[in-house]
Amino acid sequence: MVYPHVFRTEHSETRTTNGEYGEFFAKTLETKMKIQPSLLKILQYTDSNREKFVEDLREFLTIKSISGTLENLDDANQMVKFVEKWMKKLGVKYECFDIGTTEIEGKKVSITPVIIGRLGTSPNKQTLLIYAYLDVKNPDMEKWETDPWDAVLKNQKLYGNGVAGGKGPLVCWFHVIKAFQDKGTELPVNIQFLVESMHYKNSQNLEDFITNNRQRLFPDISSTIVNDCEWMGVKYPCIFYGCIGILHFMLTVTKKENSTADPKEDMNKIFKEMVDEEGNILIPNFADFVQQITPDEENIYEHMPRANLPPYQQKWDKVQMLMHFWRLPSIFLDEILECNCDKQDFSTIKRHFVIKIVPRQVDYKTAELVQNFVKDTRKKLKIESKMECELISSSRPWVESVSSPQYIAAARATIQIYKMKPSLIREDRNIPIVSMLSKVMEKPVMLLPLPSMGANISEPNENISLKNYYEGTKLLAAYILQIAEMKNVK
Repeated sequence: MVYPHVFRTEHSETRTTNGEYGEFFAKTLETKMKIQPSLLKILQYTDSNREKFVEDLREFLTIKSISGTLENLDDANQMVKFVEKWMKKLGVKYECFDIGTTEIEGKKVSITPVIIGRLGTSPNKQTLLIYAYLDVKNPDMEKWETDPWDAVLKNQKLYGNGVAGGKGPLVCWFHVIKAFQDKGTELPVNIQFLVESMHYKNSQNLEDFITNNRQRLFPDISSTIVNDCEWMGVKYPCIFYGCIGILHFMLTVTKKENSTADPKEDMNKIFKEMVDEEGNILIPNFADFVQQITPDEENIYEHMPRANLPPYQQKWDKVQMLMHFWRLPSIFLDEILECNCDKQDFSTIKRHFVIKIVPRQVDYKTAELVQNFVKDTRKKLKIESKMECELISSSRPWVESVSSPQYIAAARATIQIYKMKPSLIREDRNIPIVSMLSKVMEKPVMLLPLPSMGANISEPNENISLKNYYEGTKLLAAYILQIAEMKNVK
């Protein structure tokens, strides 16, 4: 493991010691960047159609496409039909696919179809895959301050269920296409849509569907764009290029019959061997495959605006803190669960624990390492109680190169629209859909947020500011123009 600052000396020289993001980012450092004539047309079109854009979004929000309830199955299918109408209007060639069945409230039903749409087939253009989803969570009406099924304007923000994640970004992409068409400007890229309606139900069957149909339906994808996220601050735009992976375990300790051992003490013995008081993971060879931290990467953290950090963290060592959250493995231990039934049986206890894994740590191999450690430690300490370390769920870490054409193009587009350099961010949470798309498509994935911090995506009072709604549309337009200018992307 290589920690922050160990590379740098007063004599060291790397690609980033003389520049904020390195020479590969040099062209994005200017806070002013020329607006292409074609982009200027799109910007003017967006400003001239602001009211229409809000009305379009409102029509999407009024359909109660809640996933996972029998009551809203018809609404979910109605939402698909509504998107089909939009694709027809825009000239997008599309097809709906049945991806299997699921069980809802004890009844076996068909999963709402996945929509695959395509606009443009030129072999001389890049093909961008846009991931979007149409389902929303069932809103807790007591916590919502506005009608979740409408686009309600309040304090220069639009509030509604799906306004910032899922439906909102998809509407922005539709507006970008319409702007190019209405202004008589040819789209500089091919665009392909992947639209599902089970996002909040773990995207059930989607991975298998993509895997089985990748060569037929996605033969020439250059990269994938996901917009299901928000800025880390209110004023500063950002681009996400990585997230952690998660291993969720449950350790069960069962007292053997006629044994005098205390299961709780036995469990504590295991975790004392697994993690120290400072939270360092003590499992042998656990960090052997953690990707080393380079000066280039460290420099990205050093130049992140402190305003992007919560107020109580402003005085912390920024680099070490960000490395801790985004870059280094860690462990979280839940409370020990005991029987609370009438029998008061304490012979079996359970404890959930979560391990954060980072790039180059393979999820299934690391899980096996942890489970073997528990077995070996039980044997070493001669613990009599039975132990089972069960892997409840897992997700892969995801990371992309910020020097790739996709990220350079996104940075340049951000400068064009917001007149400032974006911060490069990693998420301190797992993002299953992004990890899955990266794995299955085997192409770069970019997480490009449109709303600012506080958007409450998938939560009560979900919102996006009017400024971010309009500027986000412009950002997507600027991006496809920038990526089209990049060479050797495929």
